[in-house]
Amino acid sequence: MESIEQIINNIISFALLDPRIDAVIITGSVARQNQADRFSDINAELIGSNHDDLLQDSRWLSRFGVPLIIRKEISHENDGVRWPCCQVLYKKGRKVDFVLAGRERITQMAEHGLDIIYQRGYAVLLDKTGVTAGLPAYADPAAVLTPPDQQAFLANWQNFWLEASQVPVYYLRNEIWTARLRDTAMKQWLISLLEWHVLLRSDGTQDVWYAGRHLSTWLPPGLYGRFMATLDNRDRACAARAHMAMLTLYRDVALRVIDTQKFDVDITLADKIIALVTDRLNADDLLAPGNEQ
Repeated sequence: MESIEQIINNIISFALLDPRIDAVIITGSVARQNQADRFSDINAELIGSNHDDLLQDSRWLSRFGVPLIIRKEISHENDGVRWPCCQVLYKKGRKVDFVLAGRERITQMAEHGLDIIYQRGYAVLLDKTGVTAGLPAYADPAAVLTPPDQQAFLANWQNFWLEASQVPVYYLRNEIWTARLRDTAMKQWLISLLEWHVLLRSDGTQDVWYAGRHLSTWLPPGLYGRFMATLDNRDRACAARAHMAMLTLYRDVALRVIDTQKFDVDITLADKIIALVTDRLNADDLLAPGNEQ
């Protein structure tokens, strides 16, 4: 793959001489000490007053390698503002995401505080005009996410158990693809629950990353093993048993969060849904030991 260090040096050299760019800032794992590995993407923000011109001109992207794919979009949203973004896959496999933002992106954060991306870590590589001088230091990543209030927890709880009751229907119909799509949505709610549990368990000191990243490093081994058991989808029967494993894992962790936070939640719902799902899957012997379909 292309060298991270070489690409970053080339970005700095390019930006230093280009009047359209006032500052270069990197975010993501490359910006955090000892967090990047050899497969890491590079997330670079080019700050200046002519970001639209950079978006229209693709030639500069070839200064850092041979592009295989260039995807441009106006979809990188921060604090309600959408900035142009160029996602580039280079010939040897390195992916670089360029956010092309105006100076107000930085001045807003200097005045109102860092957005969630910058809170997880950033590094100013170049500042030709002093625009970044007012940026506050980034937070401890563990402080970025906070435990839920009852409303947030209840939304997660209800979404999970409603979906839990429906996924078995698709296994019984042998619609495996649809079942897996809905199973993925359930796992996103499960991951949020696991993040909350670990935050509460550690008094907010454990960095739980985001979207399940680096799960094995922050989830207790017992829970990590149980989570891995929810991923077995080799066939319909394995997927059905993995679904049941997910329901019991969610229930057990949710009860801990409910108890810790003293939420007013009808906890009997979990066992009612588990019983309903068990009956449905047993109707086709999908939970029978050794059954593979």
